[in-house]
Amino acid sequence: MCLDVAKGMQYLSSLYYVHRDLAAGNSKVADFGFSCDIYVSDYYRLDPPALLPVKWLAPEALLDRIFTTKTDVWSLGVTCWEVFTLGLQPYPSVDASEMTTYLKSGKVLDKPPLSSDEMYKVMQSCWSFTPEDRPIFTALVERIGQQLSNDNDL
Repeated sequence: MCLDVAKGMQYLSSLYYVHRDLAAGNSKVADFGFSCDIYVSDYYRLDPPALLPVKWLAPEALLDRIFTTKTDVWSLGVTCWEVFTLGLQPYPSVDASEMTTYLKSGKVLDKPPLSSDEMYKVMQSCWSFTPEDRPIFTALVERIGQQLSNDNDL
């Protein structure tokens, strides 16, 4: 499931689209309610403020309302976490109004029991506080695909 979502996001980002609402609850990447074409610019600033799914948002989206493909990468990490917890709500003990403070303190989601160590490393790479340090979707497709290949070799 994570590989399929990563491939869908790889395709969207190749067309210069930012999804902005990637989550397991949006059972298909085709939910374009918040999508935005970024062909002219590589970021999108939401103005005026709107209600957003804060537990899936990257710090720069929460703090500055800037959306890029790197904020979608962050959301993919949270979506993968959802998959490996069989649909649990991310950050269950953190109120939405506290998410900015929580993320600024350097905390991320714990490793799901059903996730391999390597897959959790993939998720963690999505949650780098610095957007430039997050992988691109092409690299994520490759890494997640490798995980599936390794699992099939067992």
